[in-house]
Amino acid sequence: MTHWAHPLMLLLLLPLVFLWLLLVARSRSALRWLSAGVSPRFMGQLTLYGKRSFALHMLFLLAMGVLLVAAAAGPYRRATVEQTRAGGSIVLLVDASFSMEAGDTFPHRPHQAGLNRFEQARLFCLDLLDLMPEGRFGLVTFSGIAAVHSPPTSDLAALRSMIRYLSTHRYQATGSNFTRPLEALLHMVEKKPGAWQAVLLSDGEMHVKVDIDEELRLLEKNDVPVYTVGLGSREGVSMSLYEPRDIASGSPSPSIGLTFFTRRDDANLSHIAKATGADY
Repeated sequence: MTHWAHPLMLLLLLPLVFLWLLLVARSRSALRWLSAGVSPRFMGQLTLYGKRSFALHMLFLLAMGVLLVAAAAGPYRRATVEQTRAGGSIVLLVDASFSMEAGDTFPHRPHQAGLNRFEQARLFCLDLLDLMPEGRFGLVTFSGIAAVHSPPTSDLAALRSMIRYLSTHRYQATGSNFTRPLEALLHMVEKKPGAWQAVLLSDGEMHVKVDIDEELRLLEKNDVPVYTVGLGSREGVSMSLYEPRDIASGSPSPSIGLTFFTRRDDANLSHIAKATGADY
C-alpha cells in the first residue's frame, strides 16, 4: 500500500484539473475558430493539431501534471520484515558518546529546528519503526560501554518510549568504543540464531583506536549485516566537556575540563558496513 509523506500536496490535483479543463476548452475553441475561417489546405501551416493529436497532447499534459503533484506528495511504501529478512530482527546501535551532542546536523524533516547528532539519531530510529510497523527491533546505546535497553521485540510502542527518553553517556566513558556494541550484537546472535540485521547510527569517531576486525569477521561469518548511518558534518565543530564534579554539585558556573574537536568519520562507518556486507 502506498503512503504519502506530504498528503496535503494531493489537494493540488483540484486546481490542476480545473486549469487543464480550462486549457482544453480554450484550445478546442481556438481550433474550431481556425477550422471555420481557414481552408483545410492551409490548416497545417497554422497548427499541428488534428483531432487525434490534440487529444493525445492534452492527456499527456494532464498525466505530467498528476505525476508532478504525486512526486511532491512524497509517495512511499512501508517496508515489512518479509521485505528485509523473513522472521528476522533488527538491532539499533546508537552512539551515545559525548560528541553526539554536537549540533552540526542538517534538518531531518522539512521546517524542523536544528538538532544535535544524538537527537537526530533518535528521530531516525523513530521514523524507521514507523516505516516497519511489523518489525522486531532491539536497542543498544554505546560510548566506551554498551547498554542493552531492549532485546528484539515487536512491542514497538514500548520501544518508542525508550527511544524518546534516551540520553547520551555524558560523564561516564564518554568516548566511542565500537567493540562494545558489536560484542553486544554478537551476544544476541549467539543466544538466538536467525536472520539478524543491525543499523548503527554514529559520527564514526574513535577517540581511542581499537581493533574491531575480529568482531566484524564474526558478524560477516554469521551473515549479520551492519548498516551504518553517519551523523554530523565532515567539517566538524569544537566542544567543551565540563568538570563532572561541578555538574554533580550543581555549580552555576562549571569549569571546563576538556575542549576537543569532533567531526564525522566516514572511513570508520564505511569500513564497518562493507566488512559485514552492508552499506553506509
